[in-house]
Formats: sequence, C-alpha cells, structure tokens
Amino acid sequence: MNWKDLISKVALVLGFALLFGIMIGGQGFRDAVAMSVDFIFRPLADVLTASNLHILLLILSFITGLVTTVIQKYTIDWGNMKASQERMKNLQKEFKAAQLAGDTKRIEELNEESRKLMQDSASMQMQQLKPMGYISIITIPIIMWLYVYLRDIYGVYGFGKLTGVVNGPLFAFPFVGERMMVDPLFWGLQWWFLWYLVCSIFFGQIFSKLLNTGMSTTSTSTD
Repeated sequence: MNWKDLISKVALVLGFALLFGIMIGGQGFRDAVAMSVDFIFRPLADVLTASNLHILLLILSFITGLVTTVIQKYTIDWGNMKASQERMKNLQKEFKAAQLAGDTKRIEELNEESRKLMQDSASMQMQQLKPMGYISIITIPIIMWLYVYLRDIYGVYGFGKLTGVVNGPLFAFPFVGERMMVDPLFWGLQWWFLWYLVCSIFFGQIFSKLLNTGMSTTSTSTD
C-alpha cells in the first residue's frame, strides 16, 4: 500500500468516525469537535462580532460549498454516471420496442444487459460514500463549532453552562421576519442552520458550474 492509499483510508475512517461520533458520542464529543477548530474560526468571529453572524455563516458556507465541490470533482466519475444513465434510458426504449415486436431473444439480451448495468450502478452508488467521508472532515467540525459558538453567544447552552436567558441580535429572514439565529426551526434544528445550508447549496451550485462538475455540467460538456 502506497502513502496515497494509506492517507485516503485514514481520511475516510476519520470522516465517518466524525459522522457517526456526533450522532452517538453525546454532547461532550460534539463540543470536543467544536473546540478542536475553535482556534481557526474564533478570530474571524471576533473580528466580525455577534452583530454580523449572518456574514460569518456566509463565509463558512462559502468554504463548505468550495470544499464539497472540489472533493466531488476529483472523487466521482461524473462522465461514467452520465453514460450509465443514458444507457439505461436507451435500454428502456429498446426493451419497449422488443416487447412490441415480440422479439423474445432480444428481450432476454436486454434483461441481461440491464442486470449488469444495475450492478454497475450499485457500485457507483457505493463509490459516492467515499467523498462523503472526505467532506465530513471539513463540514462536521464547522457545523459543530457554529452550533456551540452560536449557543454560547446567545447565552443558551454552550461549553457546559446552562441559563434560562436567551438574548442576542435579531436577523431578518425572508418571509418569516426577525428571528434569533438560535431560535428553534424543526427537528431540533435552529435558524442559523437553515441559512448555512441554503448558502452552502447556493455556493456549491456556483462552484459546480465553474469547475464543470455534476451531472448537468457533464451533460453540457459532452453534447
């Protein structure tokens, strides 16, 4: 095993350890992950101050979108995925034509080809787990740090302290008006996460176009 493969496997193990750790490791584990990157993001947060939390979230979602797109570009074979989808569409058309013509031999051939294509598709789906592990190394510490840092700013639970007072700046969200970033949204999520997620997706789409990554851009480049 060369160094590249070793580093890749270590990164995957670390990524999935973080992914499952935040789910089963408890609050102590999540806080530890947050504090491990506090020295990176705290200076930026201090410069922006609490009144510019939306800008902080915008910057971190920019980083998330960029890192996610770059990792996906170099770990997913988009061309192969696109070709597989196109072949599946063609198989469906050929299968329908063979049924109408009553060509049983051709139907058997198409069924066999379809089974092979499904196996290849399942293999490609498994390969998509690989970038998820890499991406988790970056995104999970960012999200955990934001979660703990924002709750600390607003005086809710943060770094081991619990208070009943929730004070802090309000931010205007489209269609819903003013909310605090730590106001509950649903399923235990808070408003800051919605803003972070939407911005991350937005930047991810932009970088996908710029780096010619994804199914739609692959289709455009091959036409």
